[in-house]
Amino acid sequence: MIMQFGPMLNNPALAGAMGKLIKVGSQRAIQTNDGDVLMMTANRFMIHVQGSADAASKLAYAPAVDVAKLSKMVLKRRGAALVCGELRAMRSALVAALLSAAVLSGCSTPDLGPSPEELKARWEAQNVYPQSYKADLLAFLRTYLNDPVHVHGAVVTQPVLKDVGQGQRYVVCLRYSARDMDGKYAAPKEGAAVYVSAKLDRFIDVPRAAKEICKDAVYAPFSELEKLTR
Repeated sequence: MIMQFGPMLNNPALAGAMGKLIKVGSQRAIQTNDGDVLMMTANRFMIHVQGSADAASKLAYAPAVDVAKLSKMVLKRRGAALVCGELRAMRSALVAALLSAAVLSGCSTPDLGPSPEELKARWEAQNVYPQSYKADLLAFLRTYLNDPVHVHGAVVTQPVLKDVGQGQRYVVCLRYSARDMDGKYAAPKEGAAVYVSAKLDRFIDVPRAAKEICKDAVYAPFSELEKLTR
């Protein structure tokens, strides 16, 4: 599965069979059509954020996975059996992604990282008002859109704290109509840009999730996007 998943992260066409390519922090990932988030780290660990929550919530929780810690873990094999080092690595990934601790027989309990209170404090400390939210959004859209030139009907909101996943984040809602690969204008599209530490962290464009997040949005003209060049 890992050998098959790796190439998908570098090929939008292959990723399209499962969902779409996204960024979780600096990590490439795929969000499936069901809203699940799939990531791979160190070419050894597959991270799968899933559950009954909506797509936006799963995407918002994905950064809680301690990718750096997983990357440093050394996988060991003894014949065909998994040893404790592997089980600890699997447990860390599951705890981070699913908020549950599996009991692993025969292995001592590893350090599972910060407490829920510390995680909450860290989360809230990252809620810094994004003064340059438009500039960050424009830089992202220049590469995100198939054709960033002559966008029509662009409107945007100011950053507002909204519930995203396990807490609040500054969110900027956006609506626009851009040309597709055939040069034709598609139906208006709505998205939600989520900011962490005053920087654009991810863009939620799953229609159902974006509509829910932006249901009470107060839009204003976004002329800068309509004047965007390549």
